[in-house]
Amino acid sequence: MKKKLILLLLFLLIAVPSTTDQAAKKVKLSSKKISLVKGQKKTIKLQNTKTKPTWSVKNKKIVSVRKAGKYSAVVTAKKKGSTFVYAKVKGKKYKCKVTVQTSDSNSPSTEEENPTPENTTTTPSEETAAVDAGEYSIGQIHTGDGTYYDGGYTGGCAKLDAIAGAYYVAAINKIDYRAGCLAGAYLKVTGPSGKSVNVLITDTLADGEGQKGDIDLNQKAFEQIEPLATGRMKVTWQILPLPTDQPIQYVYEPTSTQYWMQVQVQNHRYPVKKLEIQKADGSWQELPREEYNYFTLNQPGTGPYTFRVTDIYGHVLTDTNIPLSTASAVNGAANFPY
Repeated sequence: MKKKLILLLLFLLIAVPSTTDQAAKKVKLSSKKISLVKGQKKTIKLQNTKTKPTWSVKNKKIVSVRKAGKYSAVVTAKKKGSTFVYAKVKGKKYKCKVTVQTSDSNSPSTEEENPTPENTTTTPSEETAAVDAGEYSIGQIHTGDGTYYDGGYTGGCAKLDAIAGAYYVAAINKIDYRAGCLAGAYLKVTGPSGKSVNVLITDTLADGEGQKGDIDLNQKAFEQIEPLATGRMKVTWQILPLPTDQPIQYVYEPTSTQYWMQVQVQNHRYPVKKLEIQKADGSWQELPREEYNYFTLNQPGTGPYTFRVTDIYGHVLTDTNIPLSTASAVNGAANFPY
């Protein structure tokens, strides 16, 4: 009898998980509360489950939600307001509160300093992959040193902070920044262990800092692929399409007027090569690009304007009736095709 009792106790110790293990495996959402601006995206994930959740949203006018993996979904901000996104498994709902701000508000705050979509992106089309853009062609691998910084640089790709809240970010060397038109580019960065992270280029290294191929990751991005203690690592990187289903946006420098104007293109799937404006006679005028990623024009008139945007793979977007609006971003009609 004593021997049977001992065996029974051993069985119970093995079969029943500790309360610590149970707590560690508690099903939960990666974020319980997020804040976005109109047009911005955020990926949330239901953790510690092997059951695929069903996603829904309380108010579809404020945000939309779509499945983005077995256990994750992409939330897209549509209209100012607050609502809830739900993940349902086995009859139980897990909710995340989403607050949408206007696009001219301050950069959104989230539970993570630099959240990011999962490292899965829509595959570029065969047509785009076949375009010869030299060393910045789709699939071209770049090599360099990867480092990290604590906060955000200022000035490099001005005004990209509004969309940077939805992605891990990085600053890139001036050589690639200029040659590849990489302001606002979306890159896959792979470390020495084979782990990778996707980042949005929101800034550049200072003149004289870094060599061609070098990239300075935000701290949270760096630690996704390498321990911070390392400080520096060898990396490879390549261009990916920005994972958005929203159109490009035009953002004006706040002091723009009918006499002098600066405008920036944001939320573009691929790096922007040039921006043109249609003149009264129907011809096109290319706007010079500033180092800080604004395009400048003297005497633009009161508008509305017709813009033509070309990316580095030759995709062209033409938008008509774009007003001069310094209060908020202005949506174009579409985005570059994958």
